[in-house]
Amino acid sequence: MRGKNKIKALAFAVIFAVTAALQVSAGDENKNIQERIWKYQMTQAGVSDYEEYLSTGLVPSAGRGGDWLVIYMKESGIEADYGQYNDALDEYLISAKELSATDYERIGLVKACLGQDKEYIVDTVRNHTGQSGIMSIIYGLMLACSNNYVDDAVLTEIADSLTSLQLEDGGWNLTGQYSDADVTAMALQALAPLYDKGYGENIEKAVARLSELQENNGGYASYGVDNSESTAQVLMALCALDIDFRNDTRFIKNGESVYDALITYITEEGGFSHTQGGPADSMATVQALGALVCAEKYENTGRFLYDFTSGDTLEDIDDGDSAPNGQAEENETGTEIPDEETLPHTGNGISGRHIKHIFMGIILSAAAVIILVMAFRKRLTLIKAIVTGAVCAALMTIVGFSSFETVSEHYNVRNEQGSTETYITVTGINGIIAPRTQVYIETGDTAFDQLLRLAGDRRINIDYSGSAALGTIYVRSIDGLAEFDYGSLSGWTYYVNGKMPEVSCSQYELEPDDEVRWIYSDGTDLTEEKP
Repeated sequence: MRGKNKIKALAFAVIFAVTAALQVSAGDENKNIQERIWKYQMTQAGVSDYEEYLSTGLVPSAGRGGDWLVIYMKESGIEADYGQYNDALDEYLISAKELSATDYERIGLVKACLGQDKEYIVDTVRNHTGQSGIMSIIYGLMLACSNNYVDDAVLTEIADSLTSLQLEDGGWNLTGQYSDADVTAMALQALAPLYDKGYGENIEKAVARLSELQENNGGYASYGVDNSESTAQVLMALCALDIDFRNDTRFIKNGESVYDALITYITEEGGFSHTQGGPADSMATVQALGALVCAEKYENTGRFLYDFTSGDTLEDIDDGDSAPNGQAEENETGTEIPDEETLPHTGNGISGRHIKHIFMGIILSAAAVIILVMAFRKRLTLIKAIVTGAVCAALMTIVGFSSFETVSEHYNVRNEQGSTETYITVTGINGIIAPRTQVYIETGDTAFDQLLRLAGDRRINIDYSGSAALGTIYVRSIDGLAEFDYGSLSGWTYYVNGKMPEVSCSQYELEPDDEVRWIYSDGTDLTEEKP
């Protein structure tokens, strides 16, 4: 017996040693990739050390472009004079014109990370949360939870406003009826600290949805495009929820984890690409870095990236059976996680066009039945026949001009690209939203089609009214910047090859190599031409 016990003890020791070695190896890999990214960032800025990078590469863009990177530097344990960045933020707040709610909240997160200006943060949470749609709710809740800045009543009010926007499929989005991985992941990051305060069911439902949305390679897509940013945000959400992203079977597909998928986007020079095999992209690089720093902080301390409390551990969101972590294949309510073959975004052969035809067939059939019944009962008159036909025609027209799409089409159809090469730039009131981007469209596609393709690829929220079929589309908002935000005459205009078309963007058909510029104006600088 004693010999068998020794063998068991030796086996357990070997297993423990191998597991520990694998964890150390994984941690070293993460750290090495972070160092490659920082080296890439410093090379881009033309500097050679972190202090110089902060002072000359980030401080000049305080409030506009360096905020997330400062948080990642600080949370990585990189020593530098962060006080100068906070001073630069204060100067920016004084000199800047009107800022959006998310601008105030992003700056608040930096100040929370640096341990500065509690009064500013509390004011931001109370006065700016929810002012600019769902993202301002998410950032506001994230900021409020980062260091216990407000009481439970305020937290509940914000969290309730966020959960009220949760979709039937379990997630959240910027627009449309189906959840988006990015927005769902960010909503979960914000809600995570409130798991035990009445939001566990909402969180579990969204976690199950994220598991469903995971691609076969372990990564994530947004509007049908596999990309690193979506994958990075989900990795951060898993850390916030104390879900073991390396081993939880709900988030392992074909042996690949979210982390495994993310690091496949790294480029030779050390940046990260937006899509597989693409060039290094600034937004993709910053978000990937944030996710890797988040993963390191979680594995080392058990705390989330935006948890700036002084405690050694994140508030326990695992109270046994109700917590979202673990290896279970069922969620809290016992709902089985669908197999990969049954996931809704894999398609089922029925398209939105089929659905539209079915509705039209039902309308025609119903009209025919009504007429036949009235004729059989000898109650059919010319007036009744005309009225029935008119109602039928009206309903057919409404359905004909309505848009129908399946879950599969929502997530995958936008992957297709045409052969006509065009270019698009989007400029907001405070700078570039989308730099000059090459967009391939189909021959005969309009400026609106091009804008939608850009929005799907770059995850930019678009809000519009009107009908594409009737050529009456009016773009009201791009990336959260909406008409009338900067005065009664402010809004979006578009130019093609330097000239403002006289028709809706949904009527203007683009030609090869056309240059399209979307420009937000306060109404004082509108001209028919933009060189």
